[in-house]
Amino acid sequence: AAYGIIHDTCEEVHNTCDKWNPLSELSMLNSLQAGVPIAISPLLTRLLAETQYIVELTEGRFDPTIEPIQGLWKQSLLKNQHPVETAI
Repeated sequence: AAYGIIHDTCEEVHNTCDKWNPLSELSMLNSLQAGVPIAISPLLTRLLAETQYIVELTEGRFDPTIEPIQGLWKQSLLKNQHPVETAI
């Protein structure tokens, strides 16, 4: 019984919140153009609300939206360059 609960929970997280799963609800949400309204599941709603709470609690020190710009800077700095202004 415990194995089934753990399996089902992992499967739900993989299908809903896994950014490395290109078919997850989160990945599909991230691929939308800005401003496109979409209904999201209760699990993703709770995850995003908790994330917002942590952003506020840390006064913005935790910011999951920084990942794309962080990756851009990391790739550029590995080449001893600054990212081009249009990429930023």
